Amino acid sequence: MDVKLSIVIPTKNREEELTDCINSIRDQTCLPTEVLVIDNGQISQRTRDFISDLLFRTDISLKYFRKEKPGLAESKNLGAGNAVGDVVLFLDYDVVLDKDYIKNIAVTWEENKSDEKLAGVSGLATNTNGKSSLEQVFDRVFCLYSPKPWSILPWGFQNWDYDLKHKQKVQWVPCGFTSFRREILQEYQFEPLQPGRTALEDIEFCWKLNKDGYHFIITPFARLVHHESATGREKAFLSGYKEGFNRCLIFKMHAQKTFKNYVCFSIASLGWIIRQWLAAIAEPRLALSHLLLSFGLIKGNFSFLLKSWRER
Repeated sequence: MDVKLSIVIPTKNREEELTDCINSIRDQTCLPTEVLVIDNGQISQRTRDFISDLLFRTDISLKYFRKEKPGLAESKNLGAGNAVGDVVLFLDYDVVLDKDYIKNIAVTWEENKSDEKLAGVSGLATNTNGKSSLEQVFDRVFCLYSPKPWSILPWGFQNWDYDLKHKQKVQWVPCGFTSFRREILQEYQFEPLQPGRTALEDIEFCWKLNKDGYHFIITPFARLVHHESATGREKAFLSGYKEGFNRCLIFKMHAQKTFKNYVCFSIASLGWIIRQWLAAIAEPRLALSHLLLSFGLIKGNFSFLLKSWRER
């Protein structure tokens, strides 16, 4: 593998999932140069020693950083600033990589090494469902549809498609399992939109790169499983609040302030909330979580409007 690749894993007190992730890195057919663990909690010395031993057997260097102040964006910036690879791959602690994940990421970089505007390459999670025909109709009604997969609409809502069959140039990528050129990360940083674990920082990051002419590639041949840990993540209401507030903030930061964009943003925001209510009906076991998330979205939207009104 000609690409020199560093892996950055932000985490907080999730030792079991982190160990599974590290194991999947160790078993790769193409190995990274180093793994940087950015700890926002307190990983035990025993687990650190175990991980170090796993990587030592493969000559992968381990760097460990302990942060007192939590924050996902800050953790990514810290990791990128200390990485030595030409390419930096960010991984959520709860992903498990297919054994050829890094190989397929590296191959895509090699195939596009002359593309100076290629900022990042990502794979796809295989345990995430695509959108049904009904969901696509819903998206059209509520200004959430785009004919281009993995695009950012002019009013700041993102489109996705986990059923890609071929490599595709896209406008945004999920930054929990995406690689970036290190020089890009030296020029652009992840914005800490909220204290602690932020929401939509990947959309904000990708959108500002888009505005400067950069793009990304998703390869469906790089596969992983994303075991999103409910206990390791924020509560649904707080998560919804941050998403609602940050969505408005990102619109303010990057969208053109046209009448159409204001109208479509309002309709899409309503649709995003209604989507949670419909999900509560479709998934009774998770109904409370979806409802709390929707109430958080509402509070986040109105909190931003109130804050903006007070600052006028």
